[in-house]
Amino acid sequence: MKKLLLIILIVLSFLSLLGCNNESVTEKEFDVIVIGTDPEGIAAAISTARNGLKTLLIDHRDSVGGLFTQGWLNFLDMNYDHEGTLLTQGIFLDFFNQIEGVAFDIQTARSVFNEMIAQEDNIELVLNAQEITPVMHERKAVAISARVNDTSYNYSARYFIDATQDGDIVALAGGQYTLGQISIGGPEYGMAVTQVFKIGGVQEEDWREIRRYLNNDGDVNSGSTYNTAWGFPELYHVYQAKNENVQMRGLNIARQSDGCIMINALQIFAINPLVPAELEKAQAIALDELEYIIPFLREYIPGMNKIELLSVAPELYVRESRHFITEYIVTIDDVMEHRDFISKIALGSYPVDLQGTAPGEDVIILGNPALYSIPLEATVPKGLDNIFIVSRSAGYDALAHGSTRVVPIGMSVAEGVGQAVYLIDREGITIRDLILSNELISQLQDDLTEHGAYLPEINYPAKIASHKYYNGVKLLWKYGLIQGRYDNNFRLEDTISLSKFKTVFDHLKMMEGWEIELIAEELNIVSINNLSKSLASLNTKDFIEDSVLGDIDPLKPLNRGEAAMFFYLLNDTLASLTR
Repeated sequence: MKKLLLIILIVLSFLSLLGCNNESVTEKEFDVIVIGTDPEGIAAAISTARNGLKTLLIDHRDSVGGLFTQGWLNFLDMNYDHEGTLLTQGIFLDFFNQIEGVAFDIQTARSVFNEMIAQEDNIELVLNAQEITPVMHERKAVAISARVNDTSYNYSARYFIDATQDGDIVALAGGQYTLGQISIGGPEYGMAVTQVFKIGGVQEEDWREIRRYLNNDGDVNSGSTYNTAWGFPELYHVYQAKNENVQMRGLNIARQSDGCIMINALQIFAINPLVPAELEKAQAIALDELEYIIPFLREYIPGMNKIELLSVAPELYVRESRHFITEYIVTIDDVMEHRDFISKIALGSYPVDLQGTAPGEDVIILGNPALYSIPLEATVPKGLDNIFIVSRSAGYDALAHGSTRVVPIGMSVAEGVGQAVYLIDREGITIRDLILSNELISQLQDDLTEHGAYLPEINYPAKIASHKYYNGVKLLWKYGLIQGRYDNNFRLEDTISLSKFKTVFDHLKMMEGWEIELIAEELNIVSINNLSKSLASLNTKDFIEDSVLGDIDPLKPLNRGEAAMFFYLLNDTLASLTR
């Protein structure tokens, strides 16, 4: 009997251990899975759900809203055309109409998003999900696995939409990408990250003083409304940071309904946003620097003499990380030339805004497009069949990204993708079949318009495109080497300095792979001390001829437009010699 009991105990122990090693997995099935509850993810989920598709909206966070509610980016980057029409209508406009305005309360945004989700019976929201990972079969995702409250889940679906800021799901699925600004000769960590912080101690009379100052400081780029204020660009130079790789930019100020103030201005550089330890380091640096920033603001900014630091945003505002390789990558030319894509699903017009990558660098405003479109292809990662990307990491080059990255555009893109998923599911076709069918693309656009999106034909030529120096300008803005600022004035008639000429020459030589030795003899006549005379002489050589360069006056300083055309023609000549 004792022997039998011993055997039973051994068997039970073995079975117990076996059970520990074979944890059960809960299976759930959906039509569509949207990963990430940033505003883009919410827009995508609403778009699919309202078309009758059973949709899972899942996130690792404990609440919805992402960059708005966790990063406290509560100052909207709006997109209007040259006539003042809002370009990002549809679901974004539904959201916008329920908040306080361009600046909004964090809690309002969270409540509105929750209500918008709750109104869709076909959305199942899952928060606090960990280890979210795609399950792949060749080029297709078949499910995502995740852990929620210590339970393992396997969520299967036919379509997957990645709305995570960094495109984490597409990256895990094998999607190809570039990092940061490598493609234009910059660092892989890209633009600065920002720690938004909240201050108290600004009473009604203090707020009026801030507004009065900014509305009368003589700066056309400063101003205020009843709950927003922006200005003090001199902080770039006036504030001396105590920590390395830290900088204060001009203040973007948003006032909450309780009187607290959110400030977007504290930049931290050289942070890899894909490494959690780096983000933690950036937040620690920001907290340390704020011990010096708050006293400085008390002394320097009118109306802030009694402020106190209340808290900082739980997440950093990260502008840039991955840029995915998609079926089509939107370029800076597309943005600045107001490209009207046949397969457009969204419009944008935000200025091409590139924040610095190191202390001392001012913001680059490459140009200010009137309006442009974004094609469906920019959301379809190369090599993947049923996964889409709708966040700032979608198919935009590093410069176009300076405009396309803003949330209102992202929400419109996400809505378009959601509608496209419904259409390909209904028709039983692939996304690439849809892209190739003008008839179905037209149907997609009609469906989006019926739901409130704004997708008119674009017929508004960019003025710069007809300029005699335009080919040179295009080569320079390809690498962010020229900027037109908010008025698109590229100052092409201004004299180019010798140091600027050499900087541009060296950067283009590196990025375009110029084999200068092929024309070393001809270039010997180029004197950095007399550029106009040198290039006028160079134009008589057989290897480079152009009527624009023929107009160079050797007795006058070389202007920026002439230099741009020289670089363009030199690049073209070298390319032809190496073909």
